[in-house]
Amino acid sequence: MLAAALLAVGTPIVVLGGNVAAVEVTAARFVTSARVDRPQATVGQSVAVTASVKSERARRALIDLEIYDQAGRKVFQQFWNSQSFTAGQTRTFTAAWATGGLAAGSYSVKVGVFAVDWRSMIHWNDRAADVALVTSAPPTTTRPPTATTTTIAATTTTTRPPVTTTTVAATTTTTRPPATTTTTRPPVTTTTTSAPAPARFATLPVGAALPTGAQCAVRVRAAVEIRPENATANNTRGSRANANSNTSWSGFNRVDGDFVGTTDQIIQWAACKWGIDEDIVRAQVIKESYWYQSANGDNGESWGLGQVRDTYHQSAFQYAVNARTSSAYNLDYTYASWRACYEGNYTWLNTVERNGTYAAGDVWGCVGLWFSGRWYVNNDAYLNQVGDSVRWHYNNKTWLTPTFVNG
Repeated sequence: MLAAALLAVGTPIVVLGGNVAAVEVTAARFVTSARVDRPQATVGQSVAVTASVKSERARRALIDLEIYDQAGRKVFQQFWNSQSFTAGQTRTFTAAWATGGLAAGSYSVKVGVFAVDWRSMIHWNDRAADVALVTSAPPTTTRPPTATTTTIAATTTTTRPPVTTTTVAATTTTTRPPATTTTTRPPVTTTTTSAPAPARFATLPVGAALPTGAQCAVRVRAAVEIRPENATANNTRGSRANANSNTSWSGFNRVDGDFVGTTDQIIQWAACKWGIDEDIVRAQVIKESYWYQSANGDNGESWGLGQVRDTYHQSAFQYAVNARTSSAYNLDYTYASWRACYEGNYTWLNTVERNGTYAAGDVWGCVGLWFSGRWYVNNDAYLNQVGDSVRWHYNNKTWLTPTFVNG
């Protein structure tokens, strides 16, 4: 709903020229298209992708270039923030797309125009260009000359079949199937078996193999920024040098905050990485911080989107990139804690005050634990209160409402 309300898409026009036809879209006073430097490339080659953007009026904008595979997974993104246009000016933006490790197949280039700092989407070209990846070098252009008029006229039956049937079959039948079936698909299968890339990220069962942060980064969908105040923290990226040292569960070592994006994209990334329903994350982050990374509660002890409390979670603040300075690190740590609970690692909960018996696999019990530190104790309002609770925001999709978006 949010994206749809801001999206401007015009009628596509196919523009011929160069090696590939570019789909030109005119909408919201922008005209966009894209080109690649070759219509077909071998996996591993670098492909130059150029977005062309024309603005009908003088303004500044963020230009976004994304590439998706035929399953709808994002495999590449580059953007240029705060770009200046004069009225009627056309500018080009070129990125080098490294294709190593990708599967053979068709890929779509998309071009977006956003307000500076991702504040809103202005224009979107959903198929600006196409490019095909293969696992061997594209066929040469020597075949056409072999089928000459002189040869066909001299021997119609004997000579023509080797040229048109035998030779072409060697190229299209024998070579191409291994490129698609045998050589390139296994890496795709390996990447997606732990967590498929559906239209949204859902809760993965106890014991599921969790995707890596890098795998999740290419599965995250485009999302506008409704909290521009988060820009600095949203663009503070961690790395394996920031791996968390919490030893209460081995999974905490996966926490590194290695992602940048809009606030909703960071929510998607954390949900994907830790196998929790992305809408539960959206709802809980509303309850915790109203999606403001600058939020500071509990008498100055809790920080950021997930309100990570420094007195209880000291390892989340051990580096310069931490739960206070980085939105991605904040939610990476928050939902590592949720997953540790969900996997059944917090058996100490059965030795303290509780309602019921703690066990693995209780999604909402582990959401409530983040608030109260106990199993279904003093967290009923946090989970269930009408008008302002995690479940209420989840059921009512508060993040899509104008009041929240403009909050």
